[in-house]
Amino acid sequence: MTDETDITPPHQRVDFLSAPELDAQLARALEQGALANGWLITGPEGAGKATLAYRLARALLHGGGASLDPPKDARSSALIAARAHPDLFVAERLYDEKKERHAAEISVETSRDLIGFLSLTPSLGDWRVVIVDTADDLNRNSANALLKALEEPPAKTAIFVLSASPGRLLPTIRSRCRRLALRPYSDDAVAAFLEREGAAKGADALRIAAASEGRPGLALKLAR
Repeated sequence: MTDETDITPPHQRVDFLSAPELDAQLARALEQGALANGWLITGPEGAGKATLAYRLARALLHGGGASLDPPKDARSSALIAARAHPDLFVAERLYDEKKERHAAEISVETSRDLIGFLSLTPSLGDWRVVIVDTADDLNRNSANALLKALEEPPAKTAIFVLSASPGRLLPTIRSRCRRLALRPYSDDAVAAFLEREGAAKGADALRIAAASEGRPGLALKLAR
């Protein structure tokens, strides 16, 4: 079993489950320069939405997406892992140190900062990347700010919008994004992932994988 503090967060994760069909689709889009500006990545909690978004961010911020999986020791990957890449903006609920908990919503101030970020020239390459983790946490004002960003994105900008409940998002946000729906992985694939992570072995790994219903992130939490 593993402790929750031992779980590698999505922005630092370089070992993950991949889906061959999805990987091929994304690799083609990168190779052809046909990556959409807005992407809606959907799936239940623990399905790997944030992990996929950061994977795509690493690809775009290292060589403009020449490879879906750049070298693990690439400078851009290290900056993303340290939450220090100047061309990546993550909109998420802020943590209140005094109250020792996250805010209930993504604030409109954060979304306005997103708009300001998109007005800047990229610092280290050609691309800018935004991750909204998750759009389910947006209030009305911050959702409208995101919509503005999706309506008028600068060139070579990718906005990854994560959601476990896409039906509750503004229809105009959904319509401006290409959708990537994450499907459950097999029990065997999740169990093998748990073993690689050192979270569980053998029969325990298979039992946890089955309980997770194909969601690797949830499986890691169940294994702690």
